[in-house]
Amino acid sequence: LRQNPEMSASLAQDAGGDTALQRELAAAYTKLGDIRGRPHSASLGDTAGAIESYEKAVPLLENVYRNAPAPETTQIAAELIALYREIGTTFSRADLKTPNRSLYIERTRSVIEEIAREFPENTTFKIESARVKTSEAERLLKSDFERGEQFYREEIFPLLAALEQTAEGERFAANV
Repeated sequence: LRQNPEMSASLAQDAGGDTALQRELAAAYTKLGDIRGRPHSASLGDTAGAIESYEKAVPLLENVYRNAPAPETTQIAAELIALYREIGTTFSRADLKTPNRSLYIERTRSVIEEIAREFPENTTFKIESARVKTSEAERLLKSDFERGEQFYREEIFPLLAALEQTAEGERFAANV
């Protein structure tokens, strides 16, 4: 993929409506990104190259997610969320405060909330939602303590209370 950009562009175009091929190609771009510059792991240290590879995986995996049959939706959503987070972490590592970084944070939140609504019994995505909201609250606390505190009261505490009704959620809530 890296050595022959024309071939990778051709593969992406040839994948067309073949979601299995798109998913495999997205996984290959993600792996290439990891090799080029994944933060906090052995890599070539090419952060910009990693972001470039990850961002090539995004539209492919987003299409797979949009067209996934119900039984696969949560697994593909988890892969997409992991990809968004990896991009965000890579932007952080490079200390890049670009509009794209905020875009991926918003996309992560959107997918998590969508899955939590579609599959309300899925504790994993409720926990992911709590993680995203907790990160948002932490950022708010640093910039505007009162708004952050209000966000905790209105958004996070009710979510944690609901999560405590499950064993997995109780373990998570105890660590927040």
